[in-house]
Amino acid sequence: MQQPCIFHVLFLVWFLIGSSLSQPGQRDDLKTLLEVKKSLVTNPKEEKVLGDWNSDDPNFCKWRGVTCRGGLVVGLNLSDLGLTGSISPSIGRLINLIELDLSSNKLEGPIPKTICSNKTSLEQLGLSGNELSGEIPEEISQCKSLRVLNLADNKLTGRIPESLFQLVELTALALFNNRLQENWKFCIYTRIGFPEIGNCTNLEQIDLYRNHFSGEIPSSIGRLKELTYLHLRENQFAGNIPASLGNCNQLTLLDLANSQLSGSIPSSLGFLKSLQELYLYNNSLEGNLPSSLINLKNLTRLDLSRNKLNGSISPLSGSSSYLSFSVTGNRFQGDIPLDLGKSPNLDRLRLGNNRFTGRIPWTFGKIQELSMLDISSNALTGTIPEELGLCKKLTHVLLNNNSLSGLIPSWLGKLPLLGELKLSSNRFTGSIPTGIFNLSSTLLVLSLDGNSLNGSIPQDVGNLEALNVLNLENNQLSGSIPSEIGKLSKLYELRLSRNVLTGEIPVEIGQLQNLQVALDLSYNNLTGEIPSTISALDKLESLDLSHNQLVGKVPGAIAHMKSLRYLNLSCNKLEGGFNKTAVDKI
Repeated sequence: MQQPCIFHVLFLVWFLIGSSLSQPGQRDDLKTLLEVKKSLVTNPKEEKVLGDWNSDDPNFCKWRGVTCRGGLVVGLNLSDLGLTGSISPSIGRLINLIELDLSSNKLEGPIPKTICSNKTSLEQLGLSGNELSGEIPEEISQCKSLRVLNLADNKLTGRIPESLFQLVELTALALFNNRLQENWKFCIYTRIGFPEIGNCTNLEQIDLYRNHFSGEIPSSIGRLKELTYLHLRENQFAGNIPASLGNCNQLTLLDLANSQLSGSIPSSLGFLKSLQELYLYNNSLEGNLPSSLINLKNLTRLDLSRNKLNGSISPLSGSSSYLSFSVTGNRFQGDIPLDLGKSPNLDRLRLGNNRFTGRIPWTFGKIQELSMLDISSNALTGTIPEELGLCKKLTHVLLNNNSLSGLIPSWLGKLPLLGELKLSSNRFTGSIPTGIFNLSSTLLVLSLDGNSLNGSIPQDVGNLEALNVLNLENNQLSGSIPSEIGKLSKLYELRLSRNVLTGEIPVEIGQLQNLQVALDLSYNNLTGEIPSTISALDKLESLDLSHNQLVGKVPGAIAHMKSLRYLNLSCNKLEGGFNKTAVDKI
């Protein structure tokens, strides 16, 4: 009596399943998804990731990564699943698909020409972060509704297909970090038979970073009035920056760095009042900065470094919202504007390797978040302003290669995070402030060479337990080398040459087991014998003890220092076989 009941139950289940796939579109989607899986999955581990994708469970709307509407597939998100197969040409049969995301996998092979069709509803296509190769298919233009196209971080080659710029609904285009190339003019300038990027008037984001595009950046890009993000860094663009970019007044990011651009910065960039980030570094730009740049009051990040720009940087002082500011490696001159100190959240301020004169602005002391200050290799004069002592987050202070004078301020030792202090090649006088030696756990680099410092090396030098580099050469330091220097266990470079140091080389110097780049004690008045412990420095590559008054025999173990590449013991009173100007190879 129970068998008929069981039969009715089984019939009901069969009926429900069958009715759920009663529409042809649903049956087509099921078949297509199974074909897509077969192409994506290449090993048992991936089979487990898509374990619910099987014909035993025809309710594909509940499968991993599948989104349905009205029983039809409208979304497919299989990103970051470690899939290693390829994209099946069958995927173009999912004609109701609105979003397809296969990004951050290890998929190989070409992008199928059938990925789009005239019937498709696809609006978002994300294939970034794979190993796809070949060219971008011309058939991409069949995705008439496409708004977001992200093919970044693959191995795509060839050119951008002309048909891509028929996608008038496109708002975001990301092709960065591929191997795309050829002159970009073909798809932008108005030419018969060649559609142009100006047709894509809805474009808000263009990212072509790290490809092989060449030629000039076309002026017609100025028609993209909705553009907020333009990233063309690390290509081979040449010529001038088009003045028409000033028409893209919605731009918040403009990155043209690492190319071959030349000429001056157009004054029209001053119209980009929404601009927050401007990167033009590593080009060949020249001339003065246009005064109109003072209008860029929303700038937060600026990098014009390594160009040939000159004149004043006052036009860059209009913003009080800077987070980073770099103009290193140019030919800027004149005073550093006081107004650069009005951005309290500025983290990195880099003005090195220019021709700035005058004093370090006292207003820098107002920058509460400042961590890096690089004003090295200029022609600055005067003293270090005491207001800088208020910048308690400073980690890097690079003031070397200027004409700064006066005493080295003691408040430097009260900067709790200071890790790098370079004051070399200036005109500082007086003794080394003992406060610096309180930075026991943070200071990694201390370079005070090339000044007129006097007095002795304090015994407190042994407190700098984190120190990697100590350079005090070319000063007027006197007295003996303190034995406490042997406590600097992390030191890999020690330079004390060209002072008037006396006494013996401390035996504790052999405790510097990580010393590698150099040990240079030359051009002093050191006496006594070379301590045998020096041969324990197995990592040391360069040893210079020349021009002292050392006596006795050269320790034979020096010949067995396996890393030593340079040895100079000349101009001493030594006995033995190493008394010559230089030994290139032991």
